[in-house]
Amino acid sequence: MNSYLQAYQELVRCGFIDLDTVGKHVAQQLLIDKILPDTASFFIITDIASATYPFVGSQLEVISGYSIDEFYSKGYELFIQCLHPEEKDVIMFKVLPELVNYVATVADDEKKSCQSQFNCRFKRKNGDYINILVQSYVLEVDKMGRVALALSSIIQLETREILPLRWSTRLIKNNGVSETAFIKTHNTSIDLIEKITPRELDVFRNLAAGKTSKLIGKELSISPHTVDTHRRRLLKKLNCKNVVDLARFAYRNGLI
Repeated sequence: MNSYLQAYQELVRCGFIDLDTVGKHVAQQLLIDKILPDTASFFIITDIASATYPFVGSQLEVISGYSIDEFYSKGYELFIQCLHPEEKDVIMFKVLPELVNYVATVADDEKKSCQSQFNCRFKRKNGDYINILVQSYVLEVDKMGRVALALSSIIQLETREILPLRWSTRLIKNNGVSETAFIKTHNTSIDLIEKITPRELDVFRNLAAGKTSKLIGKELSISPHTVDTHRRRLLKKLNCKNVVDLARFAYRNGLI
Protein backbone atom coordinates (compact mmCIF):
# COMPACT_ATOMS: atom_id res chain seq x y z
CA MET A 1 0.00 0.00 0.00
CA ASN A 2 2.84 2.41 0.85
CA SER A 3 4.28 2.02 -2.65
CA TYR A 4 0.97 3.12 -4.21
CA LEU A 5 0.66 6.12 -1.90
CA GLN A 6 4.30 7.05 -2.55
CA ALA A 7 3.73 6.84 -6.30
CA TYR A 8 0.71 9.11 -5.93
CA GLN A 9 2.61 11.70 -3.89
CA GLU A 10 5.55 11.66 -6.31
CA LEU A 11 3.15 12.16 -9.21
CA VAL A 12 1.28 15.20 -7.89
CA ARG A 13 4.15 17.08 -6.15
CA CYS A 14 2.00 20.11 -5.41
CA GLY A 15 2.09 22.72 -2.67
CA PHE A 16 -0.40 23.07 0.16
CA ILE A 17 -3.47 25.30 -0.03
CA ASP A 18 -4.14 27.58 2.93
CA LEU A 19 -6.80 26.44 5.39
CA ASP A 20 -9.09 29.41 4.76
CA THR A 21 -9.38 28.53 1.07
CA VAL A 22 -10.01 24.86 1.86
CA GLY A 23 -12.58 25.86 4.47
CA LYS A 24 -14.44 27.99 1.92
CA HIS A 25 -14.91 25.04 -0.42
CA VAL A 26 -15.82 22.68 2.44
CA ALA A 27 -18.48 25.11 3.71
CA GLN A 28 -20.00 25.31 0.23
CA GLN A 29 -20.15 21.52 -0.10
CA LEU A 30 -21.70 21.15 3.37
CA LEU A 31 -24.56 23.40 2.28
CA ILE A 32 -25.01 21.47 -0.97
CA ASP A 33 -24.89 18.10 0.84
CA LYS A 34 -27.80 19.11 3.08
CA ILE A 35 -30.15 19.71 0.14
CA LEU A 36 -29.07 16.88 -2.17
CA PRO A 37 -31.60 14.05 -2.49
CA ASP A 38 -30.63 10.50 -1.53
CA THR A 39 -28.92 9.21 -4.66
CA ALA A 40 -26.27 6.68 -5.58
CA SER A 41 -23.56 9.35 -5.62
CA PHE A 42 -21.62 11.64 -3.32
CA PHE A 43 -19.03 14.44 -3.48
CA ILE A 44 -15.58 14.51 -1.94
CA ILE A 45 -12.89 17.19 -1.77
CA THR A 46 -9.31 15.93 -2.03
CA ASP A 47 -6.38 17.86 -0.61
CA ILE A 48 -3.83 16.60 -3.11
CA ALA A 49 -0.63 17.39 -1.20
CA SER A 50 -1.69 15.64 2.01
CA ALA A 51 -3.74 12.89 0.28
CA THR A 52 -6.63 13.61 2.66
CA TYR A 53 -10.32 14.41 2.32
CA PRO A 54 -11.37 17.71 3.94
CA PHE A 55 -14.97 16.91 2.94
CA VAL A 56 -16.89 13.69 2.25
CA GLY A 57 -20.57 13.63 1.29
CA SER A 58 -23.05 11.83 3.54
CA GLN A 59 -24.08 9.29 0.88
CA LEU A 60 -20.61 7.73 1.08
CA GLU A 61 -21.76 5.52 3.95
CA VAL A 62 -24.72 4.14 1.97
CA ILE A 63 -22.66 3.42 -1.13
CA SER A 64 -19.37 2.19 0.34
CA GLY A 65 -20.37 0.82 3.74
CA TYR A 66 -17.52 2.79 5.31
CA SER A 67 -18.14 5.57 7.81
CA ILE A 68 -17.24 9.14 6.98
CA ASP A 69 -14.80 9.11 9.91
CA GLU A 70 -12.94 6.16 8.35
CA PHE A 71 -12.43 8.12 5.14
CA TYR A 72 -11.39 11.22 7.07
CA SER A 73 -8.80 9.29 9.10
CA LYS A 74 -7.32 7.14 6.31
CA GLY A 75 -7.73 9.54 3.38
CA TYR A 76 -6.68 8.55 -0.12
CA GLU A 77 -5.00 5.42 1.24
CA LEU A 78 -8.44 3.90 1.92
CA PHE A 79 -9.62 4.65 -1.62
CA ILE A 80 -6.53 2.88 -3.03
CA GLN A 81 -7.18 -0.05 -0.70
CA CYS A 82 -10.70 -0.43 -2.14
CA LEU A 83 -9.62 -0.63 -5.79
CA HIS A 84 -9.93 -4.03 -7.47
CA PRO A 85 -6.53 -5.84 -7.57
CA GLU A 86 -6.83 -6.29 -11.36
CA GLU A 87 -7.25 -2.53 -11.85
CA LYS A 88 -5.14 -0.99 -9.09
CA ASP A 89 -1.84 -0.91 -11.00
CA VAL A 90 -3.52 0.43 -14.14
CA ILE A 91 -5.19 3.25 -12.22
CA MET A 92 -2.19 4.23 -10.11
CA PHE A 93 0.54 3.89 -12.74
CA LYS A 94 -1.27 4.69 -15.99
CA VAL A 95 -4.66 6.36 -15.58
CA LEU A 96 -3.82 8.93 -12.89
CA PRO A 97 -0.43 9.89 -14.42
CA GLU A 98 -2.04 10.49 -17.83
CA LEU A 99 -4.86 12.58 -16.33
CA VAL A 100 -2.51 14.61 -14.13
CA ASN A 101 0.02 15.15 -16.91
CA TYR A 102 -2.66 16.31 -19.34
CA VAL A 103 -4.08 18.88 -16.91
CA ALA A 104 -0.52 20.13 -16.40
CA THR A 105 -0.38 21.06 -20.10
CA VAL A 106 -3.52 23.21 -19.86
CA ALA A 107 -3.08 26.97 -19.34
CA ASP A 108 -3.41 27.97 -15.68
CA ASP A 109 -6.48 30.12 -16.34
CA GLU A 110 -8.22 27.12 -17.98
CA LYS A 111 -7.33 24.40 -15.47
CA LYS A 112 -10.53 24.94 -13.49
CA SER A 113 -12.44 24.16 -16.70
CA CYS A 114 -11.00 20.62 -16.82
CA GLN A 115 -13.11 17.61 -15.93
CA SER A 116 -11.36 14.24 -15.73
CA GLN A 117 -13.06 10.93 -15.17
CA PHE A 118 -12.45 7.20 -14.94
CA ASN A 119 -14.47 4.16 -13.97
CA CYS A 120 -13.33 1.29 -11.80
CA ARG A 121 -14.44 -1.49 -9.50
CA PHE A 122 -14.67 -0.44 -5.84
CA LYS A 123 -14.73 -2.84 -2.89
CA ARG A 124 -17.43 -2.06 -0.34
CA LYS A 125 -16.74 -2.73 3.33
CA ASN A 126 -18.78 -5.96 3.14
CA GLY A 127 -16.45 -7.28 0.42
CA ASP A 128 -18.79 -6.79 -2.56
CA TYR A 129 -17.49 -4.96 -5.63
CA ILE A 130 -19.48 -2.23 -7.35
CA ASN A 131 -18.77 -0.19 -10.48
CA ILE A 132 -18.18 3.50 -9.81
CA LEU A 133 -17.48 6.52 -11.98
CA VAL A 134 -15.11 9.16 -10.59
CA GLN A 135 -15.55 12.63 -12.12
CA SER A 136 -13.06 15.22 -10.88
CA TYR A 137 -12.84 19.00 -11.20
CA VAL A 138 -10.03 21.38 -10.31
CA LEU A 139 -10.87 23.69 -7.40
CA GLU A 140 -7.48 25.27 -6.71
CA VAL A 141 -3.94 25.23 -8.09
CA ASP A 142 -0.73 26.03 -6.22
CA LYS A 143 1.73 28.81 -7.03
CA MET A 144 3.36 26.61 -9.68
CA GLY A 145 0.03 25.96 -11.41
CA ARG A 146 -0.24 22.36 -10.19
CA VAL A 147 -3.60 20.99 -9.08
CA ALA A 148 -3.76 21.17 -5.29
CA LEU A 149 -7.45 20.84 -4.43
CA ALA A 150 -10.02 18.81 -6.38
CA LEU A 151 -13.74 18.14 -6.15
CA SER A 152 -14.89 14.68 -7.21
CA SER A 153 -18.31 13.20 -7.79
CA ILE A 154 -18.40 9.47 -7.07
CA ILE A 155 -21.29 7.79 -8.88
CA GLN A 156 -22.37 4.17 -8.44
CA LEU A 157 -23.16 2.63 -11.82
CA GLU A 158 -26.14 0.32 -12.00
CA THR A 159 -24.52 -2.40 -14.08
CA ARG A 160 -22.93 -5.43 -12.40
CA GLU A 161 -20.95 -6.28 -15.52
CA ILE A 162 -17.16 -5.99 -15.50
CA LEU A 163 -16.65 -2.83 -17.53
CA PRO A 164 -13.50 -1.99 -19.49
CA LEU A 165 -11.53 0.56 -17.50
CA ARG A 166 -11.58 3.85 -19.39
CA TRP A 167 -10.49 7.38 -18.63
CA SER A 168 -10.98 10.74 -20.30
CA THR A 169 -10.62 14.48 -19.92
CA ARG A 170 -12.77 17.26 -21.32
CA LEU A 171 -12.79 21.03 -21.14
CA ILE A 172 -15.98 22.79 -20.04
CA LYS A 173 -16.44 26.00 -22.02
CA ASN A 174 -18.02 29.21 -20.71
CA ASN A 175 -21.37 28.29 -22.26
CA GLY A 176 -21.36 24.96 -20.42
CA VAL A 177 -20.58 22.90 -23.52
CA SER A 178 -17.86 20.28 -23.05
CA GLU A 179 -15.14 19.39 -25.55
CA THR A 180 -13.44 16.01 -25.17
CA ALA A 181 -9.64 16.21 -25.12
CA PHE A 182 -9.05 12.45 -25.13
CA ILE A 183 -10.57 9.13 -24.11
CA LYS A 184 -8.59 5.92 -23.58
CA THR A 185 -9.45 2.38 -22.61
CA HIS A 186 -7.50 -0.42 -20.97
CA ASN A 187 -7.76 -3.71 -22.88
CA THR A 188 -8.96 -1.91 -25.98
CA SER A 189 -9.40 -5.02 -28.10
CA ILE A 190 -12.78 -5.75 -26.50
CA ASP A 191 -14.09 -2.21 -26.07
CA LEU A 192 -16.44 -0.46 -28.49
CA ILE A 193 -15.79 2.97 -26.97
CA GLU A 194 -12.20 2.89 -28.24
CA LYS A 195 -13.57 3.17 -31.78
CA ILE A 196 -15.13 6.57 -31.03
CA THR A 197 -13.23 9.79 -31.74
CA PRO A 198 -13.26 12.68 -29.21
CA ARG A 199 -15.60 14.70 -31.46
CA GLU A 200 -17.96 11.74 -31.86
CA LEU A 201 -17.97 11.37 -28.08
CA ASP A 202 -19.04 15.02 -27.71
CA VAL A 203 -21.91 14.42 -30.12
CA PHE A 204 -22.71 11.10 -28.41
CA ARG A 205 -23.09 12.70 -24.97
CA ASN A 206 -25.35 15.42 -26.34
CA LEU A 207 -27.52 12.99 -28.30
CA ALA A 208 -27.86 10.79 -25.22
CA ALA A 209 -28.94 13.88 -23.26
CA GLY A 210 -31.85 14.32 -25.70
CA LYS A 211 -30.59 17.36 -27.61
CA THR A 212 -31.54 17.97 -31.26
CA SER A 213 -29.03 17.98 -34.11
CA LYS A 214 -29.63 21.70 -34.56
CA LEU A 215 -28.84 22.52 -30.92
CA ILE A 216 -25.82 20.21 -30.82
CA GLY A 217 -24.48 21.78 -34.01
CA LYS A 218 -24.87 25.26 -32.55
CA GLU A 219 -23.13 24.36 -29.28
CA LEU A 220 -20.25 22.49 -30.95
CA SER A 221 -19.92 24.95 -33.84
CA ILE A 222 -20.64 22.33 -36.50
CA SER A 223 -23.53 21.96 -38.94
CA PRO A 224 -26.64 19.83 -38.17
CA HIS A 225 -25.68 17.74 -41.21
CA THR A 226 -22.31 16.94 -39.60
CA VAL A 227 -24.10 16.01 -36.36
CA ASP A 228 -26.32 13.60 -38.30
CA THR A 229 -23.25 12.07 -39.95
CA HIS A 230 -21.67 11.50 -36.52
CA ARG A 231 -24.97 10.01 -35.29
CA ARG A 232 -25.07 7.46 -38.15
CA ARG A 233 -21.45 6.49 -37.49
CA LEU A 234 -22.12 6.12 -33.76
CA LEU A 235 -25.12 3.87 -34.34
CA LYS A 236 -22.99 1.64 -36.55
CA LYS A 237 -19.92 1.58 -34.30
CA LEU A 238 -21.90 0.83 -31.13
CA ASN A 239 -24.36 -1.60 -32.73
CA CYS A 240 -27.32 0.56 -31.69
CA LYS A 241 -30.62 0.82 -33.56
CA ASN A 242 -31.59 4.36 -32.55
CA VAL A 243 -30.82 7.29 -30.25
CA VAL A 244 -32.71 5.63 -27.39
CA ASP A 245 -30.26 2.72 -27.58
CA LEU A 246 -27.40 5.23 -27.60
CA ALA A 247 -28.76 6.85 -24.43
CA ARG A 248 -29.04 3.47 -22.70
CA PHE A 249 -25.49 2.58 -23.74
CA ALA A 250 -24.19 5.93 -22.45
CA TYR A 251 -25.97 5.62 -19.09
CA ARG A 252 -24.93 2.00 -18.60
CA ASN A 253 -21.28 2.82 -19.26
CA GLY A 254 -21.10 6.05 -17.28
CA LEU A 255 -20.60 8.33 -20.26
CA ILE A 256 -23.19 10.96 -19.24
